[in-house]
Amino acid sequence: MTQKIRMKAEDRRSQILEIASQMFAERGYFGVTTRELSQRLLITEPILYRHFKSKDDLWMEVKRLHRFPFHAWESFVRGPTPSTGHFLFITGMLVWGITLGRRPGSLESVPRHPQILRLLGHGLFETEGPLRFHQEHFAHTLLPWWMMSYEAACSAGDLHTEEVSDETLWLAFGQMLSLALTEASRPHLMVSWETERERLTNLTRFLLRGLGVRDEVIKRGFSFAKMYQGFQENLTQLS
Repeated sequence: MTQKIRMKAEDRRSQILEIASQMFAERGYFGVTTRELSQRLLITEPILYRHFKSKDDLWMEVKRLHRFPFHAWESFVRGPTPSTGHFLFITGMLVWGITLGRRPGSLESVPRHPQILRLLGHGLFETEGPLRFHQEHFAHTLLPWWMMSYEAACSAGDLHTEEVSDETLWLAFGQMLSLALTEASRPHLMVSWETERERLTNLTRFLLRGLGVRDEVIKRGFSFAKMYQGFQENLTQLS
């Protein structure tokens, strides 16, 4: 008979979330049963339900745990007057954070980035899946600031269009997630500013062109060095 291990309630809850995250990332929501999860945890299903009322309740907590920390990045985009330069900066920041899985202005990885991507991959076509959860979180944090600078770039004549719509920004956000899923399949490489400079610049310029930014504006206004300088200025203000 398998011996059950007694744990404090908060430790047990954390353990359940950790193992459930691994299993959902491996198989998706519909590929995991509470019975299998309980067996993996060496507990009974009644014990599992003491901590989470249902599988859906557990799923919701896993999604909350594994979302991109957009709220933590707001400090980089709040404050400056909306402008074309700030629009380029926010776009580069999102590419760095979502696609390459690094904290803005740092080589430190976004917490749980690989599991976030695996959960997104399994949940792309689920109505209440991780993708929708990420979209809602993004819509209430960074999107409004990105939109204001997008409108400023349009007013300055730096876009190919005279009308702006958040649909374009949503499309770019979706492209970043797609790129991130592609990047996840790459072999792990040592990351440095030198090795990432060209790739980051190319990815960001690709997205900026898709957003309608004029080539001369991209060449004049965006580079890895400019974005890194923007990070340092923000960090100085926050310290």
